[in-house]
Amino acid sequence: MRVGHAAVRMGMPPARLGIVYPPRGLVRFAALVGESRARELFLTARTLTGQEAAGWGLLDHVVETDEVRERALAIAAEMAQLAPLAVQGTRRAFELLLRQRAALPDDAAAEVDALRAAAWASRDAAEALAALAAKRPPVFEGE
Repeated sequence: MRVGHAAVRMGMPPARLGIVYPPRGLVRFAALVGESRARELFLTARTLTGQEAAGWGLLDHVVETDEVRERALAIAAEMAQLAPLAVQGTRRAFELLLRQRAALPDDAAAEVDALRAAAWASRDAAEALAALAAKRPPVFEGE
């Protein structure tokens, strides 16, 4: 369960950082918000407000800033009152289902691994880190 406040800012910046996100994470994200919204967020590196994040399914509860911890603990307390083996089993079942959806055939996995390695080793990734450290917008060259 995800609890946040209206002023929170959320986004997925891999493209801004010059990197390729792992397939398993992409599948999990798409399962959460839908493929179209996942593509939009990853390919634009846009930042969402707390209300937008809730509308997209990234937050389950939007509360006042000083109530975030209290609400999260209340949800945890609700779960703690339930049968532990049932809660653990259900959490594990969800994890296994998501992992199965994220599994790529060997050839596709190798292709994505190569793309990720190339992005990490690129000048653009180095530029992204330098820009982040200098607090300036990156200038990407596709190299």
